[in-house]
Amino acid sequence: MHATAILALAAGAMASFTKVVRQEEPEAIATLDMYMNSKCLLPEEPRDTITMAKGECYSFDAGYGSFWVHLQDEALESKCMATFWDGPDCNGEVQWHSSWDECADNKLGNALWSASITCIEETSA
Repeated sequence: MHATAILALAAGAMASFTKVVRQEEPEAIATLDMYMNSKCLLPEEPRDTITMAKGECYSFDAGYGSFWVHLQDEALESKCMATFWDGPDCNGEVQWHSSWDECADNKLGNALWSASITCIEETSA
């Protein structure tokens, strides 16, 4: 009886382990580069870079001076927009909507920011 209970526990543990499904990573469409200086002064390399997928929220330390979002596909420039919040989880006050060709300076100095990319989906007529 004791051996049967151990086998049942082992089978249960194996069953729960096999139920773990690996989810695919969302497709990356942009990078968020963070600079220690203001105005994304080049040729300084970004201090950190976050790879972003559309519809995902990314929280990050706002101890940086400036941010620049770069789309991987220029065809998305007219369809997508990056939004920055002055708090975590993309639910604080919206601070700015990023243009793809400009650097955004962090003038508030808040401890935590978040960003996401939203895109307009094309519909067929």
